[in-house]
Amino acid sequence: MTAPSSGLFDWRLRDLIPDLKDLPPESARPGTLAVYRYNDQDYIIKSRFDPKVAQRELNFLKAAADISVHIKGYVRRSEPDNKIIGFVMPRLRTVGTCTTVPRR
Repeated sequence: MTAPSSGLFDWRLRDLIPDLKDLPPESARPGTLAVYRYNDQDYIIKSRFDPKVAQRELNFLKAAADISVHIKGYVRRSEPDNKIIGFVMPRLRTVGTCTTVPRR
């Protein structure tokens, strides 16, 4: 699988399934999240059963592009219609918790 000339991945879910690694259940709400390793880099694949819900979330992320995670590509179902059912995003590190004591 390669990135198209637009720079965004355009992958088929059936091609990804053998290599997806589950994330802990508490991090998978809402939608299904999995880790996918491609070219020595980890990505998060988020998929939805309903293409309309996936598209609505993508539209939101695009509208909030300056404060949201950057979309690296799309995941399509292969049958029957190739609709987008998810997206690819970088696997980011969590921000550490604050360990300072508030002043009184």
